[in-house]
Amino acid sequence: MNVNREIKNNRGIGVLLNNLGSSEIDVGDLHKAKIHLDEALVIARDIKNLELISTVSKRLSRLAEKQGNGKEALEMYKLYVKMKDTINNEETQKATIRQQTQYEFEKAQIVKENEAKEHARL
Repeated sequence: MNVNREIKNNRGIGVLLNNLGSSEIDVGDLHKAKIHLDEALVIARDIKNLELISTVSKRLSRLAEKQGNGKEALEMYKLYVKMKDTINNEETQKATIRQQTQYEFEKAQIVKENEAKEHARL
């Protein structure tokens, strides 16, 4: 993690903290998990990385549930769902644009081929 801090790789730091927090949940060190996951969420929000926000918030929801904090678990789960929806919407928009571009290209090719056939016929 020190290398990531030295080169200011905030995404890398966030991912490492997220993974560390997840491992700490698994071994039952919930206090350390909370510290690392909270820091990961701050970094993810700072760099506006939706996938990292989604992953961290899901783990924070799991952690809050284990700690018996239902309200926080629900809040983090809502954030997780919101981020996943946003990511899916962006991916859907990109796919739609790709399909539209492909359609326009194919349409232009057909028009070009028909013009060439008509020119050859004349």
